[in-house]
Amino acid sequence: MKQTICPWSKVVVSVCSKCHGQERGEALKDFLKARMRAGGHAGACRVINSSCLGLCPEGEQAILVQPQLKNGIMLVVDDVTEREEIVTYLSNVIEEN
Repeated sequence: MKQTICPWSKVVVSVCSKCHGQERGEALKDFLKARMRAGGHAGACRVINSSCLGLCPEGEQAILVQPQLKNGIMLVVDDVTEREEIVTYLSNVIEEN
């Protein structure tokens, strides 16, 4: 087994792509990736799709925010109307780490 340094140094974000369909999960993932890149956080943040996170209530999307070497935080969001709030939240997590 080999260990290596992780290229995304601050946080991994997993977006559920099962409960509300892969298209909605993919759209949110693509949006967050683009905004993190535009905000200068491309190397600090990795946004990926996930299978079911077990927390998506009707009409909302679950995302898992996992800062490096810290406990993860599960967020339940509206994947359309709360996008900017998610970006702000992730930017703050990156700055804190």
